[in-house]
Amino acid sequence: MAIGFGINPLLYPCQNISAETKKISKYIKRDTKKLKNKKKLFEHLAKKRLPIYAWGIGREFLYIYEATGLKRCKIAGLVDLNPYKQKHVLIGKNKIEDKFVLTKAENNSQIIISAIAHKKTITAELKKMGYRGKIINFK
Repeated sequence: MAIGFGINPLLYPCQNISAETKKISKYIKRDTKKLKNKKKLFEHLAKKRLPIYAWGIGREFLYIYEATGLKRCKIAGLVDLNPYKQKHVLIGKNKIEDKFVLTKAENNSQIIISAIAHKKTITAELKKMGYRGKIINFK
């Protein structure tokens, strides 16, 4: 017990369970809403059959691909700068390619930047390359 009349929360962490439960509940609600919005977006894109590219084929992409309906969209290309992924990894029937696949992208194409940590760098590179499609941003 801490000196004084209060209880040391480090020794008795259960006192803050209610506050932590509220934080966790808020987090779950916020993420559930984000997931629903992503599902709506990809349902819309799947119906329109617009060409979709994704840059950053890692954990976040795989989650989006499986959980949101992205895999039902018209995947035009998957981009990752990792040479190992380019040589050895397939997502569905889609090969992972270098960024130069985007030079062939149509004006009506859309790209998802799924490498969230590199969003600014990738966005700048897309502009530098003259990517003509729409960049889809997730918040």
